[in-house]
Amino acid sequence: MRNSIVRLSLFMATLVVSFSTQAQTLSGLQLWLTPEGLTNTAALSPVSYWTNSLGTGNDATNGIPANQPVFVPGTLNGYPVVRFLDDGSTATANPKLDWLVSPLPVSGNGKSFTAIIVAASQLSGLRDTLIQQLGSGSTILYHEQTSATNPAPVIRSFASTRDLASPYPYESRSWKIYAVVQDMAAGTLSIYENGFVIASTNVGTAATLANQGWLLGCSKNKNTHGLNGHIAEVMIYDTALNPSDLTTSTYYLAKKFGFVLLTDNFNTGDTSNLDQDISLRQSGALAPQPYDWSMASIAGNQLSLSIGGGAFTAQSFCPDTNLFKLTGKDFQVGYDIVNFNNTGDVWGGAWAGIAINHSQFKPASPVTPDGLAAIISTNGARVFFLNGTPLGQYGGNPGGPPGDAAYETHSVRPPYHVEVTVSDNTAVFKVTGTNSFGTTNLVDVIPLTCPVGNYVSLSIGGAAAASLTYDNLSITASPKAPEILTPLASMPVLLLGDTFNTLDTTNLVDSLPARQSGSAATVSWMTQHFNAESSIQANQLILSNTPPAGAPSVAMVAPTLDFRKLEHLSSFRLRCSMKSFGGINEWVGIRFRDTWPGVFVAEASTPGIGLIIRGNGDWGMFQSGTLISSGNAGIAPSYALEVEVRENVMRASLNGELLNVGCGQTSYLLPNTQINNYVTLQAYANQNVVGHYAAFDDFEVSSLDTGRSINIPVMVNPVYTMVGTNRAFKFDFASVGNVFYGVERKADLTAASWTDALRLYGDGTVITVTNLVGEAESGYYRVKVP
Repeated sequence: MRNSIVRLSLFMATLVVSFSTQAQTLSGLQLWLTPEGLTNTAALSPVSYWTNSLGTGNDATNGIPANQPVFVPGTLNGYPVVRFLDDGSTATANPKLDWLVSPLPVSGNGKSFTAIIVAASQLSGLRDTLIQQLGSGSTILYHEQTSATNPAPVIRSFASTRDLASPYPYESRSWKIYAVVQDMAAGTLSIYENGFVIASTNVGTAATLANQGWLLGCSKNKNTHGLNGHIAEVMIYDTALNPSDLTTSTYYLAKKFGFVLLTDNFNTGDTSNLDQDISLRQSGALAPQPYDWSMASIAGNQLSLSIGGGAFTAQSFCPDTNLFKLTGKDFQVGYDIVNFNNTGDVWGGAWAGIAINHSQFKPASPVTPDGLAAIISTNGARVFFLNGTPLGQYGGNPGGPPGDAAYETHSVRPPYHVEVTVSDNTAVFKVTGTNSFGTTNLVDVIPLTCPVGNYVSLSIGGAAAASLTYDNLSITASPKAPEILTPLASMPVLLLGDTFNTLDTTNLVDSLPARQSGSAATVSWMTQHFNAESSIQANQLILSNTPPAGAPSVAMVAPTLDFRKLEHLSSFRLRCSMKSFGGINEWVGIRFRDTWPGVFVAEASTPGIGLIIRGNGDWGMFQSGTLISSGNAGIAPSYALEVEVRENVMRASLNGELLNVGCGQTSYLLPNTQINNYVTLQAYANQNVVGHYAAFDDFEVSSLDTGRSINIPVMVNPVYTMVGTNRAFKFDFASVGNVFYGVERKADLTAASWTDALRLYGDGTVITVTNLVGEAESGYYRVKVP
C-alpha cells in the first residue's frame, strides 16, 4: 500500500484480509486458555481446571470447591466464558472469592513478556484483579475504581512495580481485549485495548523476582481484590510481541469474539463509487457495509476527497449504519491521514475532520451539534468541538494551553495516524505524526456530557482548494458482558395483574374478578379526566379525548392501591403494553412512585419516574418532571414496556430493546425516595386535537423481594411538650436501611387497637420522630414495619 505508516493498531493494512479463528501468533506462546479448553457442559457448573490448549501442561486449576469460578455457556459471540465472583472485594481476608492458578514458570518481574486477556469487570468493589503473579510477583492487570488517587474506574498495570493506567474511565461490564507488553530491551511497559495502545511508560530499573505462577481472578494472597466479572480467553508469551505479531493475535480474538465491526483499507480498483468491490476491501461484522458520501473517490488504494476554492465547501463519507444499536457506549475509531494539500493560512485554507455524532444525517461539516468533532490543519493544529462548541485550539495559532510546549510545537505535516477511543463518557484523541521533524504523539482527554457514537464521518472542508487522502479506517466496538445481579430475597410475587379482558364498559371496576389476578386482586381503579374519558373497549383500557373545549385533553387512571403497604418494593417489576393513536404532539404515558391521587408525567410537584411515547415512536423519560433521556423506538402497532427496579437501580425496555435511560446508560440510579407506591396510566392531547386516544393492556406490578420485618415492635413512651392546648411528641429510634416503618399510637394501653400516625423510610441512621402539630390527647407510640 502506498504511503502507509507504521502504527500500533489492531487494523493495520496488512491485516484486513479475512483471517480464520486460528490465525494468531504462536511464537513464544506459553499459556493459552481458550473456551475450547473448558470441559464443562452444564451451565453454572464449577470450573476446577482450564486446560492449556497448547498441550504443554501448566493448566489453570483450583481444587477448592468454594473458590471455583463457574462455566457460563454461549455468552460471548456464542462461546462460553468463565464467571468469577467476589461478594466483598474491598474486604480483607475474604474467603468467598473465585480464582484459578497456572504454575507457568514465565516471570514478568524484570523480564520481557506479553499477556493478552479477553475480560469484563463489574467492579463491585475497589479493585477487580484480572491477572496477578504469585509469590513476589506483580499485579499484571486490574480494574480499579474510586479512590483518593483514582477518581474513576480505569484499567491499570503494576508490572515490574511500575504503575501504568489508562487515561480514560472503564465502563463496567464492557468486554475488552487487553494486552500488557513489557519490553525490557526497549525499556517500555504498554497497555493495549482492542489493539490500540492506550498507555505506555518507561519501565526503568526493575528487580528480577521469583515467580510462582499466574493467577486469574484475585490478588496473590487469594483473599482480596477478587474479580466480579468474566474471562473468555488468556494468552501469555515469554517475549515482548512486536506490533505486527500483537496485532495478529488481537485480530484473531476480535473476529472470534465479535469485536470487529468494520475495517476498510480501500484497496480496490480506482473508482468514484465507494460501494464498488466493497467485499474485497472490508472485513468485520458489518462487512460489506455501504457508505454515505459526496465527492469522494478511491485512487491508488486510498480514499480521496477534494474541494474547490472560493466559497466554503465540505465533503464527507460515513459508513451507512447506526453504530449505537450495535455498540452502546464503548468504541474505538482509527484512521490514517496520508497526505493533505491546501492553500491559505492554517484555518482559512482547509481542514481534515472527524465527527462522531448521534444524528442520522451525516454532517457536511464536522462541527456537529449533537456529538464530538475534531479538525486538523495541514500543520497539525487542531480544534475540538463538543455539541457544536469549540473546546480549544491547539498549535499553529494562538489559543492553545499556555505553557504546553507539546501543543505549541506540533507544527508538522502529514502523514498522521488518528485514534479516537470513547469509554464511559470520556473521549481520548491520539494523533501520531511522522515526518522529517521526527515523531510527535499528542493525546487529548475530553470529558463528554453524554456518550457519542451513532455515526462516524470523515470529511474535508474549507474555503480554499484542497485535497485529502484517508486510509485504513477501522471501527471497533466492545460487546457487553451479562450483568451479575445480586440474588434477591425471594422469587417474584405477583401483586396485581389486569388484562382488561371484559365486556366493553365505561366502568373500570366492572367485572374485576374476570380480569385481575395476583395478591392485590380485587382492587378498584380511580380516574381523573380533563376533557377526556376512560373505558374498556375490545379488551383494552382506552383513554380518549372528548370534543375539544379550547384546552388540552388529559386523562389518568390508577389502581386504588398503595403497593407499599403490601410489599416494600425496593425491587419490583412493572409491565404493560401501550400505544398513542394521534399526532407526534400527543402521547401515552405511565408514572410510578406517585402520592395519591397521582400526578402527570411531566409535573415536578412530587418525586416519580414517568415515561411517555408518542405516535411516531418518540419516547421520553422524566424524573420529578425533568426529562432525563429520550429516543425513538420506531413506529409499532403497540409498545410492550417493562420497567425493573432492583434496589433503586432502574432499567426499562420497549418491545424487548433496552432503553438509554440516562446519557447512554441502560441503567439509572434512582434516589431512595423513588420506591414504587402508586402507578398511573396517562394520556395527553393538545387543545383542539380531535380523535386522539391511547390504549393500554396487560398491566401488572410484581414484587421482587418480600421486604423485611422486625420481630418485636419498639414501644416508646415519648416526652411531651405543651403546645397550646395540644401535646407534641418527640423520640428517637435506630432504623435499618431500606425498610419502611410505621409509627402507631394508642390513647392508652387498654385501647383495642393501634392507629396509624406516621410512615417513615429507614436509612440505617437514628431517626428523630416529631409531631409539631401535636396530638389532641396524650398517648403511647410504637414503631414497627407496616
